[in-house]
Amino acid sequence: MIIIVLLSTLAINAQSTDRPNFDSKEMASRTIGELASQINLSLAIQDSLKVTFTQFFDEVCKKRESGNRPDIKKMESERDLKVKSLLTNEQFTIYQIFMAEKKLRRTGTCGEVMPDQP
Repeated sequence: MIIIVLLSTLAINAQSTDRPNFDSKEMASRTIGELASQINLSLAIQDSLKVTFTQFFDEVCKKRESGNRPDIKKMESERDLKVKSLLTNEQFTIYQIFMAEKKLRRTGTCGEVMPDQP
């Protein structure tokens, strides 16, 4: 009987969907901090990039939480157009490489691990 209770408890805990609270500002700051270690960015540009990424993360989470599947590719393209307007061509090339590498090891914007992209 005790074994059944323990197994039931483990099964319930394993199915728990509790996710850590996602903080889009923190994630944006972390992303831009990592990017700034590879590209020399002024504080003003860093701040503008943080705003762009915060808006992106907020929009993705909002769509996911409402039950809609966001069109990530479209949203990333829109974000990248904003980023491109803030960076030089050389910086943007480095940014694209950075984001491709980040995509390979990322977790989802709302806390879930992202499946491999085709």
